[in-house]
Amino acid sequence: MIETVIFVIGVVLGVCAVLAIQWVYNWIDKTYNQVQSLKWELERQHRISENWTEFLFWKNEQQSKSK
Repeated sequence: MIETVIFVIGVVLGVCAVLAIQWVYNWIDKTYNQVQSLKWELERQHRISENWTEFLFWKNEQQSKSK
């Protein structure tokens, strides 16, 4: 009888441990994907800013040449 109770408690704890590990893995994976998305968006914004700066520099040069 006591062995059965210990066995059931062990199975329940084992299942809980597996589910907890799976939840932590999914959370880490989701967080990693969010970080990668933010990195990509930051790089994109940086490229847009550089392109805009180059365009404004070129535009100012064109205006100064025409004067």
